[in-house]
Amino acid sequence: MRLVGVFVCVAACGGAIRGERDRAPAAAGPTVSSSTTSAPGGVRVLHDGRAAMGKGAWLATTPEQLGDLWRDAGESGDPPAIDFTTHVVIAHQFMGGACMSEITGAHVDARGTLVLDEAPFDGACIDLLVSDATIVAIPRALVGARFTWRIDDHEAYTFDVPAAPAAAPRAAPPTPPAELAGGMPRGGVVLPPAGHLALRALFDGRAIWVVHRTDGDVSVLLADRATGRANVRAPVVWDPKTGRFDGAYDSRGRSIHGDAPLEALAFAKVADGTRIAIGEVAPIEAGAPIEARADAPALDGGDTPYKDLTPVPFAQVPPGHFARVAEDLVAGVDGPPRVCTLPEGKLRQYLPGCPDDAPAILGGVEHHHGEIDLIEGPLIVHRRDHDIDLVIGVGNGTAGWVVEHHLHAPAPRGETRARGALALGSITQGDTDGAKDGFTPPCIPREAAGGPDEAWQLTAIHTATYAIELDSDHDAVLAVTDDRGNVLACNDDKHGYYRASVVHVPLVAGTKARVIVDAFDRAPQRYTLRAREERPRANGGVLALGVPVSDDTTDAIDDHATGCAQAAPDHTYTLDVADAGVYAIRIEAKGWDPAVELLRGDRSIETYVSVSPLEIKPNLEPGTYTIVVDGCSGHGPYTLRVDQR
Repeated sequence: MRLVGVFVCVAACGGAIRGERDRAPAAAGPTVSSSTTSAPGGVRVLHDGRAAMGKGAWLATTPEQLGDLWRDAGESGDPPAIDFTTHVVIAHQFMGGACMSEITGAHVDARGTLVLDEAPFDGACIDLLVSDATIVAIPRALVGARFTWRIDDHEAYTFDVPAAPAAAPRAAPPTPPAELAGGMPRGGVVLPPAGHLALRALFDGRAIWVVHRTDGDVSVLLADRATGRANVRAPVVWDPKTGRFDGAYDSRGRSIHGDAPLEALAFAKVADGTRIAIGEVAPIEAGAPIEARADAPALDGGDTPYKDLTPVPFAQVPPGHFARVAEDLVAGVDGPPRVCTLPEGKLRQYLPGCPDDAPAILGGVEHHHGEIDLIEGPLIVHRRDHDIDLVIGVGNGTAGWVVEHHLHAPAPRGETRARGALALGSITQGDTDGAKDGFTPPCIPREAAGGPDEAWQLTAIHTATYAIELDSDHDAVLAVTDDRGNVLACNDDKHGYYRASVVHVPLVAGTKARVIVDAFDRAPQRYTLRAREERPRANGGVLALGVPVSDDTTDAIDDHATGCAQAAPDHTYTLDVADAGVYAIRIEAKGWDPAVELLRGDRSIETYVSVSPLEIKPNLEPGTYTIVVDGCSGHGPYTLRVDQR
């Protein structure tokens, strides 16, 4: 379904003929004449997709008028060659969506009302309200000297058609490429059964589509197509439901929307005719009929190229071959695009791209905009020496972001600066400026390590769990080790706050621990530290169904955000669920508004903020859950209870 609309014509659509608009068109009558896109000499779709033309509908009956339409639609290059002795061209701009219906033909009633026939694709399509245009060549014999193009119930345009120009002498048909003389320059493959198409592979591992029609006609198509990015291509997938490649090309590789065709390969039958030898790219005939959906061949095997290919390290890809690698294609802020895996998380906001020794895309476009452009892996790459000259993206799409920060130069290596005893319960201040890099925090990527660090000594007075909180003026990291250097805890960011960290460390009375302040981005830090003994949770932090627990969050640590922008202390409890069903989680708070979050592992199931009493009723499967009692800046006494409904 098209959303009809108009745009102001950029150049009045040149010399094309403007139609006379009818805003309340009559319904079309019984068909008296028709033509299809699959018939020789029939309807030809020249463009059906993104374009901004002009207000109204237009008719072209000469090459000059078609050229004007083509330019006003925003198309580059020359328009398709149309024989105006046999066809006229109609065009219309409208507000379209994310996917275009396929125009399959046109029909005319006794009053000369023309209607385009469309075959929508199955599945969800999104109406984006963007400017699209249709440009279609219609046989003169179908429309006659006067016709009305009925677009929908609210829009139609009437045209008087000038007489056809004198027929020009027909050029001799092109000579078909000669058969490949012996050998198999790019590979030899088995033909699928007649009436079928199937994926095959060339000698170098590149996937191709081989189509064997019931009449014996054969097509060989590259199973990848251009994307508009230098040396980056996309896989060509067959859709058995519609009988189309990528919803846009027939089995001969011709675009149903008037775009450039897929790339076909020359071939020759060999031996007993069950195999073919594959040659180089051979042009697909322009302006030929589109294969009807009903005539599409059946699929023999998989519908997606390279789908089951196992990734290998790039170093194991033989030069001159295609292979699947797990890395991403990354266009950095400078230099050519390269293939690598960038670290996850916030480090991506610091890195300018892949390492300089990562394989480069030869001929790739250099970036100078402070942005990262990433095509998610896996990728199919063609190796040439130590680099790559062609990439086929078979992953989950693209991503991009701005490089917002830079990593400071690493501090000189040396002993971590010792600062003395860390007093419990009080706030201690420090500054790592001028310190050396003597410790590497295990909770940050190695690329972000190298900051100056200093250490404090904490002595456990009682056997208990100790909470240590860090706040700094940059992006600090907090770690705790025992007296032998074993890391007991490490934290970079406290629930999203880059400049705050917190750890919880169980210690035996008399144990001495080393508290180390380091940096994520290698910058010196002015910071404050606070260490305190944690009070045991009510009922040991374990919930039993139907048994209420009461406690107070006033002296708790702020470990969770629970959907709130402001910091507040919180408590956590574990709950074992034996039976699937609905459970009521209820919090009654005294003098403050609580929040609750339900987690399973690291995944949040439900978050809710409300006045007291707060109750949620999630449907739970058997398993172990964590319940967080929190508040949006509030804290105080509460009672928590869980019951099965």
